[in-house]
Amino acid sequence: MTGRQMVLQVMVEPVPQGSMRSIRTKHGKTVTIHSAGSRLAVYRAAINEAARAKWKGGPSAGPIKIGITFYFLPPKKPRHKVFPITRRVGDIDKLERAVLDALTNVVYIDDSQVVKVEKVKAYFRTPQVLIDVEEID
Repeated sequence: MTGRQMVLQVMVEPVPQGSMRSIRTKHGKTVTIHSAGSRLAVYRAAINEAARAKWKGGPSAGPIKIGITFYFLPPKKPRHKVFPITRRVGDIDKLERAVLDALTNVVYIDDSQVVKVEKVKAYFRTPQVLIDVEEID
């Protein structure tokens, strides 16, 4: 039995979450930043906005299943013809983390509610991310 479902196509190049880094300002204050910076903020905002437009009824309180496909532009001489396996595109777990964080408080209350994730990295002529979300009982 399933509840609400949503499929999102977000036409933006996928950005990995990256690592957190703490720095001390010249005034002695410690600030924590993401290594991907503003690119990550724009990416997460695009996903969040698209989800808010499609996911109705507020965040789910139950378990969630998510499928994510990350599409990247192929380089002129790819190491593999179908799958991006270079460090430039990022680890699949960090790509996943950026999407899950962007959907928090829109699709679910906390990403700990996500009980199943299917994810793929592939080349395509248009960079984008496809997200398939389903409430499960």
